[in-house]
Amino acid sequence: VALSVGTDVAGNVITSAPSSGATFVLDNTAPAVAITSASTSNSATPTISGTAEAGSTVSAVISGATYSVTANGGGAWSVTIGTTSFTGTSSFTANGSNSVSVTATDAAGNTSSPADTQTLVVDTTAPEVNSVTASTTDGSYKLNDVIDIQVIFGEQVSITGSPRLTLETGDNDRLATYVSGASGFVHIFRYTVQAGDTTSDLDYKATNSLDLNGGSITDSYSNSANLTLPSPGNSNSLSDSKALVIDTTAPTAAITYSPAGPYRNGGANVTITATFNEAMAASPVVKIALSGAATLTATAMTKSSATVYTYTYTVPAGDGTQTVALSVGTDVAGNVITSAPSSGATFEMDNTAPTNQNTV
Repeated sequence: VALSVGTDVAGNVITSAPSSGATFVLDNTAPAVAITSASTSNSATPTISGTAEAGSTVSAVISGATYSVTANGGGAWSVTIGTTSFTGTSSFTANGSNSVSVTATDAAGNTSSPADTQTLVVDTTAPEVNSVTASTTDGSYKLNDVIDIQVIFGEQVSITGSPRLTLETGDNDRLATYVSGASGFVHIFRYTVQAGDTTSDLDYKATNSLDLNGGSITDSYSNSANLTLPSPGNSNSLSDSKALVIDTTAPTAAITYSPAGPYRNGGANVTITATFNEAMAASPVVKIALSGAATLTATAMTKSSATVYTYTYTVPAGDGTQTVALSVGTDVAGNVITSAPSSGATFEMDNTAPTNQNTV
């Protein structure tokens, strides 16, 4: 401001520069405002924050409610749902989408235009396991076979580290270790069959058998997964969706003979029957060998049923004990048969005529 022309009553011309209040500010520029916080949150009371002109009044309309705060000297502002006071009616949802619109008004009364807006999506729900199955085909599995188990979540999750799944495999429970599916619905846990493992229908041990083992399972909102599994044997469990038999035990057979012995050359043929303690694979065919009084090299038996095989033996010359050995055949899991029968491993051959002991 500059003054001129006027004089006091004595005729002195006024001083041009005022003694105070020589300046004032014209401000017709709208202040800038921005939302800088993330558009997603896993908190039911998230903080929405941003920047604006220092000292300006920030008006944030969030799901119908109006929050008024002042930007600090550095231009930062924030609103925390559930803590910052508001006017109006709030329809904020802790699991869903929320509209955010922010304006700033400076000391001159200029208001930012257009407002900065955001759709804030809040998800506070932990992802859950929908089901457990396996990509491995139904069937029987033996020592060192590999089974890939699939844990399926209800939403996409990310896995870090080496989570594991405890399986019910007989006297010793085994671990299936996470191997793939870093981000998605389906995640693979791999189990390698070990000696002594056995189960007629593979399943995990309990509802709490999924263990992070120092790793993490989270959704895109960083909610940690609920690790509870469907109850073993119930709907959506591994044994419900698959039929995986674990068998690491070699099959054995009891041997019987018909007719009853001892046997001689020229007499009736002997039907040797091997009855196994479990179903045998159709191939390879079980073989029988004999040693002792006479030798029979390994020869294929005839399959009568899944557990019964026979061989018709023509008794040769010779005297003494014949010992049976089995070979080649496997059970349906692929375990090779035990060579020595569980019973009836020997029979007698007698081709020597009795001596007349009468004396005169």
